[in-house]
Amino acid sequence: MFVEFNTKNLHISYPEVTRHWSPKSETYAGGDCVLTAIDRGWHFHDVVGHERYWLGGGRYNTIYHFRIKKGEVEFNMPVISTPFVERLITHGNFQLVDEKELSRTLQAKDEVAD
Repeated sequence: MFVEFNTKNLHISYPEVTRHWSPKSETYAGGDCVLTAIDRGWHFHDVVGHERYWLGGGRYNTIYHFRIKKGEVEFNMPVISTPFVERLITHGNFQLVDEKELSRTLQAKDEVAD
């Protein structure tokens, strides 16, 4: 199942926010890449993987793994956590799962949908 976005709530109409991302050129995407993908018609699966990278001093950064699709092209978009990305996940009604469980969860949901 894929998520439908109300783009008015995403403040996507700003033309300077376009930023292409490709798994061949960058390891991680930012929130601006997510906005561009939404604007260009990519669909986001409703299950999102997450993993934490622990830094010094008890701090961490979260990487969210979005499964995106457009036509027959589908791949994983790892996105670095920002306040915008956190808000998108909260308001987008995504199901968060551990990144290690993402493939299994997506496969189970696809089997139920078929």
